[in-house]
Amino acid sequence: MKPTLTQADSEVVSRVESLCDRGLCLQAYRLLDSLRSMNHPAASLAEARVLRRVGAERQGEALVLWTWRRYGDDPRVRLAMFRHHVYHKGPYSAFCWRERLMPVDGAASAVHAEFAGSEAFLYALVRDFEAARHSFEEGCGKDPSVLWLWQEWSYALERMDRYSDAMETVEHVLTLEPDFQCGIQFKAHLLVLASRPEAAMDLLHQAFNSMESA
Repeated sequence: MKPTLTQADSEVVSRVESLCDRGLCLQAYRLLDSLRSMNHPAASLAEARVLRRVGAERQGEALVLWTWRRYGDDPRVRLAMFRHHVYHKGPYSAFCWRERLMPVDGAASAVHAEFAGSEAFLYALVRDFEAARHSFEEGCGKDPSVLWLWQEWSYALERMDRYSDAMETVEHVLTLEPDFQCGIQFKAHLLVLASRPEAAMDLLHQAFNSMESA
């Protein structure tokens, strides 16, 4: 039987995800015991994210693999496993697993959009920029409000050497979520590439005032 979350548990998972988005990872870390008591894939993925963000990268990735083995039919687990291959195993492994991990029928539109964002970045890694653009547009057709769709498209644009477009895209991300840690970090990176290190440092100093890790 597929595990279910109570309303209270669902709120804890959402809070952990929100804290990680905003760089408040120490606060999220304090909720790990609550996540571990839930016996649910969403809680396991949230725990894995917290572990990665506080420096336990290998432990977090191991938990993703464990969750995949136990809950491999869950759409968000499949998405997490795809990202594991894209970001940790490399393009060849990601392409080998891509079809097996594509969103199943009935998956939420947000899952389709996030998968398309990761797929766009994967294509950009191998410099198939037309396929990357196509994946991004497919994601926009599913749910253009998904934060990670735009964040990963900004990563893809950097790979295309389209730095001004990447900056415009990450600015859009920060319009959707001003405190989004990954967006702030990537904007700072792009400012350095644009020979504006002082602006990058100013941005990060501002972020330090509201984040526990940045």
